[in-house]
Amino acid sequence: MRLRLLTFNVWALPWPVARDTSARLSAIGAQLPILDADVVALQEVWTSEAREVLVEAGRRSGYRQVWHKSAPTDSGGLLILSRLPILEARFTTFRLNGLPQRVQHAEYYSGKGFVILSLEGPDGVFSLTTTHLHARYARSKNTYEYAGHRAAQIVEFAAALAEVRQPIVALGDFNLREKSPEYRCLIGITGLRDLARELDRRQDTILRDNPYRNRDLKRGGRIDYVFVRDGAARGVRPLHVGRVLDDYFQIDGQPGAYSDHAGLLAEVEIAGPGKPLSDPSPLALDLAQALLHLGREKAQLRRGEHRLWAGTGAAASLATLAMARRVTVTRRKLLKDLLFGVPAAAMLSCAGIATLAERFIPEELRGYDEIDQLLWELRPRR
Repeated sequence: MRLRLLTFNVWALPWPVARDTSARLSAIGAQLPILDADVVALQEVWTSEAREVLVEAGRRSGYRQVWHKSAPTDSGGLLILSRLPILEARFTTFRLNGLPQRVQHAEYYSGKGFVILSLEGPDGVFSLTTTHLHARYARSKNTYEYAGHRAAQIVEFAAALAEVRQPIVALGDFNLREKSPEYRCLIGITGLRDLARELDRRQDTILRDNPYRNRDLKRGGRIDYVFVRDGAARGVRPLHVGRVLDDYFQIDGQPGAYSDHAGLLAEVEIAGPGKPLSDPSPLALDLAQALLHLGREKAQLRRGEHRLWAGTGAAASLATLAMARRVTVTRRKLLKDLLFGVPAAAMLSCAGIATLAERFIPEELRGYDEIDQLLWELRPRR
């Protein structure tokens, strides 16, 4: 059974976050019959309008089977178009998914997760999964605040795949570079094989000269992947993987592209006996544990900082209010209004910081506890 599979991050966010969305989606839809994939996995379908355009384009191209949930954020921006029957689909929202105070990153509010589908091919059933992992948002080469969340998402993903006995194709925007510790965790714990690596066909999917990319981008990168894993009875043989949807063209007289990513089109064959699934790598498990512990430590440190900020701010606000009461109303009304208004606003800010410390961070720590348990269950029993 030969399969053609397409993965593409379509960057379908509202303006002004994304540009030329309507024109780009129409162009993507026009490419679907040309690329002729059996299954299309799309990421960052963040609006209902974008989903409607892509689903309709898919139907015109013979994709009668569609998976999505009621709202884009319910499914983490994921959309599946399939020419093969979808027998079952299960979506899981990641337990740890960013920080609420990082509004500019929006990960906490995105509903990201992964979906595992059972698809009926010409020669039997196989599993397909797609995801969009938390972005790195690096502040320097060696340190970043989301290491724990990214590792937690990989562990949760791995725990779900450990229950699958059918051949698996996993594709999507994994937001990982091959040399990153998270990549080693993913490969070592899940047993997935990287098609581009296996076929020696590595190609960047983030391109420096993309018109939608920041001109300060120092280098491109490979962060979109197609992975495979043999099933208990049948194996998966990689045949081809290559970059697609990477052309540039004019939109309203300006340089444009299909997205700020390039896509990947892969061809695999599911046939013959599969290799027995090996136990997760102890080194990968230990590395994931270390990243989770780093994330927990960062969360505990943030909690202490937020408590300190909230306490200090509240004390300063109360002191300012006390000063305001001693100001004469008649001759210094403007000053008094300022002295009352500033601490009132500060008190609201302190309340928000206290909420982070006493509600959201304990929730985050409970998430680490749950992921730690999943990681423990993935360890081989001797």
